[in-house]
Amino acid sequence: MNTKIIMNFLSKLSKNNSREWMAENKKESDLAKNEFYNIVEELINRLYTVDSTLRDISPKDCIFRLHRDIRFSPNKQPYKEFMGAYISNGGRKSEKEGYYIHFQPNGQSFLAAGFYAPPAEKLELIRQNISENGDELLTVVNSQKFKTVWGEFCGDKLKKAPRNFSPDDKFIDLIKFKSFEVMHSYNDNFVNESENFLDDVIKKFKIAMPLNHYFNRIFYFPQ
Repeated sequence: MNTKIIMNFLSKLSKNNSREWMAENKKESDLAKNEFYNIVEELINRLYTVDSTLRDISPKDCIFRLHRDIRFSPNKQPYKEFMGAYISNGGRKSEKEGYYIHFQPNGQSFLAAGFYAPPAEKLELIRQNISENGDELLTVVNSQKFKTVWGEFCGDKLKKAPRNFSPDDKFIDLIKFKSFEVMHSYNDNFVNESENFLDDVIKKFKIAMPLNHYFNRIFYFPQ
């Protein structure tokens, strides 16, 4: 595994975001993409040993394309300046919760887990479940190990109780969230230099696994 190949390529791409530059540097682009593919493949294989919901997926199912859809965007740069993959049962297009890894220079690399921006009907079900079973979620997010790695939910939050929920609900602070994702950032030195980078990613994703399973059980894997 050589993360420097990925980060160096992305650093150059951010300064030369054009089809002409990409064509001239296809060899370097392919090398970085292959390295990212290998990393995602290793993550899938290792995560599957602890999370059996990650079945029948391949890296190509999980990796987001580098090309941007510029048809309706004022930003006409043809390429994203990061590489990302969403490892979940069903891959990147799945609505199931999973594990996101993001490589981007200048301190913008990160991991994410949880439920990002659920649509209205799912948000309502999540809030109902929290109201009825919030202790289960609190057990996950209040554990010292979880808080040390992932901190708190970083999604948007209502100032008042949402409709159909009492301001006096025992779990109203959680119910007010509109998005339930958590993130862990990496500096460039650790991504580029640490021999333990992939081990660290696996360790952090394992700690996030109970959070993903909490949301997935609401919709997909009821007990």
